Amino acid sequence: MNNQLPKGVPLRQNELSARYGVSRIPIRDALLSLKNEGWLVPNGKAGVMVPKLNWQEAEDLSFMRAELECQLLSLAFDRITKNDILSARLSLVELNENNLTLIRRGELQLAFSR
Repeated sequence: MNNQLPKGVPLRQNELSARYGVSRIPIRDALLSLKNEGWLVPNGKAGVMVPKLNWQEAEDLSFMRAELECQLLSLAFDRITKNDILSARLSLVELNENNLTLIRRGELQLAFSR
């Protein structure tokens, strides 16, 4: 978002780890989270990179995602059960905990949105 990472160039965990002074584990978690959110795209067998999007394309994708999520919720609304609501509430409680890894946070967000 701040144009600090090059577009269209593979991101290397070792380089990012050294750059930000953290171990590779939080870098791996952050890259996975950003890939799952669509901010990074696959590159090679296990790598990722920042796609060559301009700000308008990124904004359009964000708006489309928001619109699709609303439409999907309206389609799913009649199928939501009390157990679904309880599960979502439990996910939200855990999401507010301080010591979550990015992977666990992603898992909870996915579980919440199902």
